[in-house]
Amino acid sequence: MIDKIQKWALLAPAFIPLVYIDLFFYPLVAPKAFFFRIVITIAILSITYLAIKGKGLYTERLRSVWAWIPLLLLVVAYITSYLGIDFYHSFWSVFDRSAGLLALTYGTSYLYLLLLTVSKEFMWKFFVLTAGTASLVAVYTIIQWLGEISGISIPGILETNGRIGSTIGNAAFLAGYLGLTFFITLIVAKKSVRHEEYWYAASVLQLIAIVLAATRGTILALLAVFGIALIYTSLKGEGKVKKIAIGGLVASLIFTGGFFTFREEIQKIPFEPIARIAQISKEDATTSSRLFVWKHTFAAALERPLKGYGAEHIDYVFNSFYNAQDIVEQWFDRSHNLYLDYLIQYGVFGLLLFILFIVQLFRFAFATRKEDEFTGNMLILLVGTYVLQSVFVFDTINTLVVLFPLFAFGFIRSSEQVKNTSGTKVSLGIIAVISIVGIYVSVLQPAYANLQLGSSYLQHVVDVQEYKISFEKGLAGNSFVDLEFGYQAYSMYTARQQNLLSGEEKIIAYSIAKNILGKNAEKYPYDARTLVYLGHVIEARPSGVAYSQEENEKILFDSLILSPSRAQAYYMLANIYIGQGNDVSGQEKEAWYTKATDIVEKYRVLAPRIAEPYFVLAELYRVTGNPQKAEEFFAAGIERYDEDPADARRIAGHLLSQNKITEARPYLETVLIERPEDYVAIFDLAKVRFLDGDIDGAVELVELIQLEQREILNTDTLFLQSLQNALQ
Repeated sequence: MIDKIQKWALLAPAFIPLVYIDLFFYPLVAPKAFFFRIVITIAILSITYLAIKGKGLYTERLRSVWAWIPLLLLVVAYITSYLGIDFYHSFWSVFDRSAGLLALTYGTSYLYLLLLTVSKEFMWKFFVLTAGTASLVAVYTIIQWLGEISGISIPGILETNGRIGSTIGNAAFLAGYLGLTFFITLIVAKKSVRHEEYWYAASVLQLIAIVLAATRGTILALLAVFGIALIYTSLKGEGKVKKIAIGGLVASLIFTGGFFTFREEIQKIPFEPIARIAQISKEDATTSSRLFVWKHTFAAALERPLKGYGAEHIDYVFNSFYNAQDIVEQWFDRSHNLYLDYLIQYGVFGLLLFILFIVQLFRFAFATRKEDEFTGNMLILLVGTYVLQSVFVFDTINTLVVLFPLFAFGFIRSSEQVKNTSGTKVSLGIIAVISIVGIYVSVLQPAYANLQLGSSYLQHVVDVQEYKISFEKGLAGNSFVDLEFGYQAYSMYTARQQNLLSGEEKIIAYSIAKNILGKNAEKYPYDARTLVYLGHVIEARPSGVAYSQEENEKILFDSLILSPSRAQAYYMLANIYIGQGNDVSGQEKEAWYTKATDIVEKYRVLAPRIAEPYFVLAELYRVTGNPQKAEEFFAAGIERYDEDPADARRIAGHLLSQNKITEARPYLETVLIERPEDYVAIFDLAKVRFLDGDIDGAVELVELIQLEQREILNTDTLFLQSLQNALQ
């Protein structure tokens, strides 16, 4: 019985990509981590029990120097994190990632449990379960895509918000996982006795799912390894296989030539996977952003080549060089290059050990090839795909539960004897005790906090008192969840509560967000995100709530030390000075407005290619009675306009102030497309449509606002009366 429990506990991680529970906050990430930690604990306890009863382990496998690489990597990760920014955060990470040293510790434990206990028969069972799981993920992906393009909500299938993420939740992670399992599925198909054709069909479904995920890194990696395979077979193959390879190589070259010849036309194809591949260039926003991040991440890594910055502190480095004119993403905690991630977190020794980890995977693949050419070739292609796609993506638990077993399988030999030692029993006993305690701190406590966070989100507008109770319960454990709670409190307050709540309820919501962010600012003083969020919450405080301007300025200036080119702090500081200027008059008013202008001007110098600061300066000069400068900056902003909805809103406001109705309309239409929940701007667009003679268009928008936020309509009853008269 215990033997079966052990086996299934070690096989269970193969099912992780299918695990998601809607009850949790981050339902596609957190439950996977909790599930993994539980099954590893069960495996440890069952193996310990069996060892005490006399069952031995394959300790001979540890004689290989290569077998110690994962443990050495874990040790280096702990040392560099201890010497890094904050060991506490390095260890726990956040719900959104469920990574950090804790995850690496469980993952490494899983690897060694496999290495010390499983046989070749287990390897085959793992391959079959992995192939089966990946096939189900692929089917789910295809159904999800069909629901997306048809607009039909399919029962039991999650709706997407952007690219297809399937049960994994992120298109890049999905493609990265399937890019590995595709080759395992081909191995299973080749070895299958009765269901070969079904497994080959499953591998095709996985390829289709990869394409639908539209992840360029994995697609390019697969194309590259297939190309290398064709070249190798064309040179080394024999007979019919060689001829097929040569034909495939010629066809590939023709296809590649045609692709680059008609690239601009291909970019217009309304099928995202193909269009995204065709859009790859230095001018592409995502590509240029990645290159910028890689360049500066590498430079920062060279400043601490041995110590690194510690696990989960890539965002600290990112914030130091972030600039909105060069980077698409607002907040970034990965470089989207796994090699740089290892270097920046764990220094050169961490990167070296990771490379040796990959080398051992290749060693296993080539050793397998001597016994089974097809299986070995598939494993070589699998590792090659991983090596190449890791330039663009990073590991998650979904890929690690494929890679860690493959590493462990590399030490399995046909004729081996288990060995029983008393030292092993003692070690396992200690680990078992630690793992039992670990269940509370790594699963039960964070799972409870996660559920409370989810509950608070559901209640944050409909019942503020219940929101407060759930939020406080989640924080009661004084665990690592406080950082995540701060981020979510900010999001809930600024996105909805500040607009939809009033009176005492709004004050309660504000106090919750401010208090948690304030505490986090003291606990995590290196986190620019917390400081910016805190400043924004204070800026959006309810009317009449007292605050310290000096404290607020310090928060914002501290955030600028950590992230000197981040726009929000500059604008919030400008708003502080504008607010002070609005309360006075004469020279004192002018002085405050000058101070606001100076702070925005500093940001404009830092980001001269961004339109936004020009529009802000234009408005400041307009208000302070300098129309010439206002028009100069407005014109300069127009030159830099790139259809950003926030800029479109500002342009429209400026044009409307000059009664340029027709000119303002296209900018407000952009806001409607890009920000469909900005009902204030949509109401402005309704008025513009009406004045522009588009009565039906105005009615359409008014009806939309009436359904979603009808109170906005009360701000201009005269317009509504005019619209009604026009319809009669």
